[in-house]
Amino acid sequence: MQLIRSVTIRNFRSVRQLTLTDLDDYSPIVGLNGTGKSNILRALNLFFNGVVDESGSPLDFRRDFPARSKDKRVVSVEVTFSTRTGWKVRGADRLMSEVLSSGADRLTVDRSWSYSADGPRERLDYSIGDQPRQEASSDRRDELLSYIRSIEFRYVPNHVRPADLIASEIQTLRTYLFQRLKLNPHYRAAAVDETLAGLDRVASDLIAPLSQRVVRGAGELTGVNPDLPKTLADLVFSVGLQMINRAGDALAPEMHGSGTQSFLLMHVLDLLDRSSRGQNFGWRQASVWAIEERESFLHSGLRGRYASDLARYATDPRRQVLTTTHEDDFVRTARSAWLVSLEGGATVADRMAARDAIGRSDRLRITSYRHPLLNYPDDPLVLVEGRSDAKVLEAAVRASGIKPRWRLASLDGLDERLSGGDAAVKFLESNLTAVASRADSAPLLVLRDWEDRKEASIDRALALHPYSKRLRCPEQDVNPQLGETFRGIERYMLTAPIRSRTQPDWLVRGVSREYPLELRLRIRENEKAAWKQALADAISNGQEIPGDYLVRLAKWLNQQVESALQPLSPFFGVVAAP
Repeated sequence: MQLIRSVTIRNFRSVRQLTLTDLDDYSPIVGLNGTGKSNILRALNLFFNGVVDESGSPLDFRRDFPARSKDKRVVSVEVTFSTRTGWKVRGADRLMSEVLSSGADRLTVDRSWSYSADGPRERLDYSIGDQPRQEASSDRRDELLSYIRSIEFRYVPNHVRPADLIASEIQTLRTYLFQRLKLNPHYRAAAVDETLAGLDRVASDLIAPLSQRVVRGAGELTGVNPDLPKTLADLVFSVGLQMINRAGDALAPEMHGSGTQSFLLMHVLDLLDRSSRGQNFGWRQASVWAIEERESFLHSGLRGRYASDLARYATDPRRQVLTTTHEDDFVRTARSAWLVSLEGGATVADRMAARDAIGRSDRLRITSYRHPLLNYPDDPLVLVEGRSDAKVLEAAVRASGIKPRWRLASLDGLDERLSGGDAAVKFLESNLTAVASRADSAPLLVLRDWEDRKEASIDRALALHPYSKRLRCPEQDVNPQLGETFRGIERYMLTAPIRSRTQPDWLVRGVSREYPLELRLRIRENEKAAWKQALADAISNGQEIPGDYLVRLAKWLNQQVESALQPLSPFFGVVAAP
């Protein structure tokens, strides 16, 4: 969900003026220590919760205003919300009724604090859609603050013990547990012992999904149980969790390592979100998680599971996740990331594709090196020859409506030095260990052009991995109006864009008929490369449609990947072929 579309922070700690736009449902923030990553999350905590940090510290201009700023002493955090969220609107909510009736797709709220000797003075400005910015009246201020409070902003700093957060947060389940218990028809007539047993059953049912997810990631555990009162005297009353180890011992979270605690906390936050929405106490509409550097104390396997689970939780239609990190595991599960640095002592941030952020952060020594073939370790990887091929296929996948379980990569995207048809063979032969190291559930599938004749060499390189294989584009699905001189993916494009975006003297047709069109043979390689790139860009940015032939190619490719995964059906939850 893109609840928060953009954020602008002015004059807060290391931030003088910083704008983050086009925030995804999951947005990693990467950077070296001291560049101001956490200040972005703290500024949002100030906006939503009115405090700077987890201890409830209010804004303090002596600490929080940039020392070298020459601006007027005003701290400002501006958030633009998407109003296309499908939330329920309460009858008395004049603000949202006005937003919806105007047809606006966004609401911008600017909370600012100016210095005074008596303490910070707060001001609230807002705009609906393209309307001019205006200061909120007293009534409108209450409505805006009510809207902000309907979003649960959960700030999870990296230096707080996860077990302490679990212990405090889990207590909010008390109301929910008893509301569910009262739905039991035997509740009113039950004895105290039966009531306590019923409470235990209700809590166990509630926590069962959380338990399954934690066990999948933390291999030393066999379950998570509710820790509830056992007698009437205890009923005044605490709720807790017990984590079951392989010896069958039930231990409180603080008795486990920090990594396991951190992993459990993430799943507890999801449980709390769903429980709160289910009962609507507090009238929470959505949640934003702001999580700092959770990779601390996580071993490699648990870190990968944490990163993939966190990205999956961000797909919840009423949740958005921002996380600061030094680890590329948390970046590769995203579509894009923000790379944060200091310029002139001030925090700046650049948005880029996840793949580019991983490369940049590696060169800056923010993250540790990982072989490019081991990126996206949990997903099947389809490898094509060039970036232009990848652009065209991505557009075709979007047009086809497929929701692929696989990732697309190009040779020159993995290594900028690679180009030409022989590059794939050389690359694979030089990286046999990386090919063999991919998980069984994440095979490498090398897509070759329809005219490729290097099958044997590629097959030998992929033979080290039991489920990896070579794929060859089907020649029967090409555009019949384009002849064999159209090499590669261009032969699957529609005729109209080929005609309009190709130099007329490059196109050749037969004497007796118009089709198939052929390309003149003697075209300089650099000119042909620029032509291929221009065609790919036109399809990628929507100037040209992919067309039926490319859509069929995308669907065929998706079927090939699914076929490669079929022997792994117990992992993916489908029935294996005999």
